Amino acid sequence: MNRYTHKILDHLPSVPEHFLHEAQILAQTQPEDRQKNTTLNSYNPTFKTRVLTINGQQTPTARAKRFIVSKDFQEWIQNNIAADFVEASVSITESQRDGVATAIHGAHTDWSRTFVLMYVMDTGGAQCETVFYQEHDQPIWRTDLGCFVTDYSRLTEIDSVTIPLATWYSIDSTVLHGVRNIERDRVAIHVGLQGSDQSIIKSTVSHV
Repeated sequence: MNRYTHKILDHLPSVPEHFLHEAQILAQTQPEDRQKNTTLNSYNPTFKTRVLTINGQQTPTARAKRFIVSKDFQEWIQNNIAADFVEASVSITESQRDGVATAIHGAHTDWSRTFVLMYVMDTGGAQCETVFYQEHDQPIWRTDLGCFVTDYSRLTEIDSVTIPLATWYSIDSTVLHGVRNIERDRVAIHVGLQGSDQSIIKSTVSHV
């Protein structure tokens, strides 16, 4: 398998309007109601309380929460995007943590998936981008899922991408990655894959 950090999948179909509407409602759901369909990702407290050290300054990481989409939406994804997946959800990367603005979602590898297909509904700002890193003395593609680095002096940036609206992208989430320049909540549909990306059609445009 050819390894990559991110890959455009612009040959995949757009999400139908009624499912986008469903996702938007999920993104706007009040916190007390979200618990009814939140994913395991939202219960990983270590990820949510990280404090990053960047250029000697400390800043809290932004939080990311995911909420499971309906069975009808999951069936559409299975028939049109990926035949086999571990989770289909709406992800909100928040621009505030405990009432304090935070523009950075810290470098990490995902702990519940090895690839994520993303379909962005709100970019989170004109300069908001996903950034990929390599930790010093560590491989680019990690086997220790769910790891994170809070001291950015230990990281080398290796790639970055501003994911456009309404376009499917594949992210290899075994590579340390994060989000920066968050101006408002970033909202995206996520489809998590485990093991490989063989259940989706390959695109020829990739980045390493």
